[in-house]
Amino acid sequence: MVKESEVSKLKKKLNAQINNFEKASQRIEEVVALLQKTLDENNELKKKVEHLESIINPKVETVVKDVVEELVERVVEEEFVAEVVVPEMNDPKEYFDLLILSDSIYRHVGVPVPKTRVKNQPPIYRRFTLCNGSITCLKVVIPGADSARLFEEASVIYCDYEFSEILLHVGANYIPNEHPFSRRPFYMRTAYSEITSCLDAIRNLFEINVTYSPILPQRHSPPGAIRTLNLKIQNFVISNSFNYLFPEKFEDPDAFERLVSRDGIHLSHLGVKSLQAAVETHMSELFMHGIDCELNF
Repeated sequence: MVKESEVSKLKKKLNAQINNFEKASQRIEEVVALLQKTLDENNELKKKVEHLESIINPKVETVVKDVVEELVERVVEEEFVAEVVVPEMNDPKEYFDLLILSDSIYRHVGVPVPKTRVKNQPPIYRRFTLCNGSITCLKVVIPGADSARLFEEASVIYCDYEFSEILLHVGANYIPNEHPFSRRPFYMRTAYSEITSCLDAIRNLFEINVTYSPILPQRHSPPGAIRTLNLKIQNFVISNSFNYLFPEKFEDPDAFERLVSRDGIHLSHLGVKSLQAAVETHMSELFMHGIDCELNF
């Protein structure tokens, strides 16, 4: 027979186990509730993420699209080839011996053109003579122009005028500037490709000789960049039977400071005189020996 004391002990033990089971069950219920709460929070978080994705994705797609378009523009820019489209012509055309087509560097050569504060200034046309009146000249200056803009204007000029020689100056607006008001970053390949393509396109359009007037030194720009680009273009010019005009005085570092204006880019009065003298010497030699309009290229 089981003693009463042992039964009592057994009951207490069973009660203790029951209490433990109840506590364990309660703990399990708490854990289940916590898991359910976590699951609910995760579902809510998932909904928020899905909502954010629905907002962000279109923006990301737009940003990616903008980046891709910028890269495509960069590639197109670097692979620039001017397309020669012969426009309708006015007959008869007005004749000049020489066309000077340039950015603002040639602003004061021949006939000075005062500066204005007008933004997006239209092309400036001026007529004058060189070499004591022996060479008639039409000068077209477009401040801030790059190769594409100058060729665009050349297509307009072609409709109304004809020439025996063209002097093209372009390049200053490609050069980086260490001045606080610097221009766009410098891409050597882009500058070389656009300038040489412009030379080819203008010669193919007019079917006459073209002289290239290279980039002149600038006070706030790295001289190595200008020299390297000029040398690359000079090699192209010589290899492809263009003429090349670089004023000797600008090669003298001691004289350089007197040849540029205060902005370090454009020419001083002495610089304009030196450039014009170089142009007159170059053109008088060309016209003295006769310019062959039947080009072989």
